[in-house]
Parts: sequence; C-alpha cells; structure tokens
Amino acid sequence: MKKIITSAVLVLLLGSCSKEKGCFQVAYNAYIQEEKICDIKKSELENNASANNGFVFRASEARFCWKITFSNGQDGYRKNLPESVVKHFFSGNGVSYSRVSCSTFCSWKVLIRQRSKITGLYNPTLTRQEFFLGAAADTCSTLFKGREVVLRETADSLITVIYQEENS
Repeated sequence: MKKIITSAVLVLLLGSCSKEKGCFQVAYNAYIQEEKICDIKKSELENNASANNGFVFRASEARFCWKITFSNGQDGYRKNLPESVVKHFFSGNGVSYSRVSCSTFCSWKVLIRQRSKITGLYNPTLTRQEFFLGAAADTCSTLFKGREVVLRETADSLITVIYQEENS
C-alpha cells in the first residue's frame, strides 16, 4: 500500500513538471550567445527570440565542428555548433553541411603591428582573421593567445603578428 501511494505521488510530481523547462541558449545568425537561460519554458523564450530572428536550443546539446558549402561553392568552417543550429541557419538555398574533425582547421583574430627600427614607434595596427586549414592546421596546436610571430623584417621596420583569440 505504501509503495502504491509513493508511486502515485511520484507520478503526480513528475507529471506536473514540464519536460519543456530546462537550460537554453539563443543563436543569432548561427552565432551562439554565451548566456544560458534556465528555468523557463522553451516556448516562452522562443517568443522573445523569434522576434529578433533568434533560434532557441537546449544548452546541453552536443556540439560539433562543421564544413558548410555555400551555393556559390565557397566553403566555411565553424566550431562548437549543435546540429539543430546548423540545420536552422544553413538548410536550403543550395547550402550543404557536413560534420568534420575540429583538428582540421582553426581561425584566429590577429593584430599586425609594424614598428620602426629607427624611431621605435608603431604604425597603426591592423586587425584581421587568419585561417588555417588542412596541413596548415598543424599550426593550430602551436598558437596561443598573446603569441607574437615575426612576419617580416626590413632594414628599417619589424612587422609582427600577435594572436589575440581563437574564433569558434
């Protein structure tokens, strides 16, 4: 009798909990917002996110690396995206995608600095993206935030690349 009552109470408690509640994240244009939003129904969050063209997904979804081939034949690579986000933003319009090993590519935000050897002063710094793919991806394992590499040296200047952050 005690087991039946305990089982009935447990069923009522579990039945009253919404399976829809949990921790979620929002992606805009396939870029995931870091903030996790918990203890809210997915449908409530979707109402707010969809107004801003966002896509809501469970924060616990498995994440992978992807090769995305656009309709013009160009390839793009993305890290740390759940399949639901990739499907939502990259399905249709001649775009295809496939899961790839994360060690096959990396992308870094870098600063390019030129210092005059004569005055010691720096020219304006440029910011750009460095992308390593395939055999060049072996370089990824040697990079870290703050690493400075000499790009070119002339008689009167030194041009260096400073690795700022790896992009996902």
